[in-house]
Amino acid sequence: MSCLAPEPHSPRMPTARPARRSTALAGLALLLIATTAVGEERAGVPTDLPPAGHDDPPAEPAPMAEPDPARSLLGNGGFESTELGIRPWVLYVHATQGSYVATQTTESARTGQLGVELRQEIDEEYGALAQHVVHEAEQAQPYRLSAWLRGRGIERRVALNADITNSRHPARHFERIVEPAAIGEGWARYDLDVEIDAGRSSLEVLVVLYGPGTLHVDDVTLTPLP
Repeated sequence: MSCLAPEPHSPRMPTARPARRSTALAGLALLLIATTAVGEERAGVPTDLPPAGHDDPPAEPAPMAEPDPARSLLGNGGFESTELGIRPWVLYVHATQGSYVATQTTESARTGQLGVELRQEIDEEYGALAQHVVHEAEQAQPYRLSAWLRGRGIERRVALNADITNSRHPARHFERIVEPAAIGEGWARYDLDVEIDAGRSSLEVLVVLYGPGTLHVDDVTLTPLP
């Protein structure tokens, strides 16, 4: 480039100007060297790192294991007994006998051959499958009440209830409400965690249908938690 060539002395240009240009060129050369060095150093920096402040998404929780019926405190939780029918389960209704019916059906089976269909026949507040259990424990222990449910035409709600009385401790009530939108034609498991105190406890476990609809129930368990 012509700008790099020495310029002749001219009265109109100070004699020091060529020196300033040389200094500027030297500075430009140093800047280019520094830039090149920085570029070479940055070339080794990984480019696939996530942006600062962005953590990896949390891992999906592992699905809960299927309760073991052999460890359940409940009898006939799969409703498979043709000799006993639904016993030791009983059917509770709010007031009017015949307002709800509970029937063993093959359509209500999730596993095995049979489950229970609980449905409203006459307008009434609720109907419930209930089982009473007496349990003796050396120490307090958490338990999980689980029930597999599906339904149709449910307008109000479904509930899992557990009422526990113990001579050493105050009576306790546990409940889980399941809204109609959560119960569809496919099977889903619903859980209620309870605490059983040390000593002799009387437990009443219920699967409750409030209002109109048909509820299919199978594989109900009450099993100890770790």
